[in-house]
Amino acid sequence: MYVNGNGFRAIERQTGVNHNTVIQWVKQAAGSLPDAPPNLEIPEVTQVDELETFVGKKNKIWIWTAVNKSFPGILAWVLGDRSAKNA
Repeated sequence: MYVNGNGFRAIERQTGVNHNTVIQWVKQAAGSLPDAPPNLEIPEVTQVDELETFVGKKNKIWIWTAVNKSFPGILAWVLGDRSAKNA
C-alpha cells in the first residue's frame, strides 16, 4: 500500500493498524534494500518520485525513489528531507 502511494495514516484507516506500526514496517523493509543498484548498468532515463508524509505532528519526511520503467524494482532510494542534496 505504501509503495502504491498511500500515506501512513491512510494505511491506518484502511487496515486498522496504527500508523506508527506501519512506519516501523516501512523502516524494516527499507533496511533490507541495497544502497546501490545490484545491476551495474544505469539507464539513461529513469523515473524519480517522492512521497511526503509526517512522523508525529510536525516532522515531515520524504522518501525518494528512482526506478527504471523497463525493468521491475527500485534503482535507488533515499529517506530524508526535501533538500536538493537528497533529490
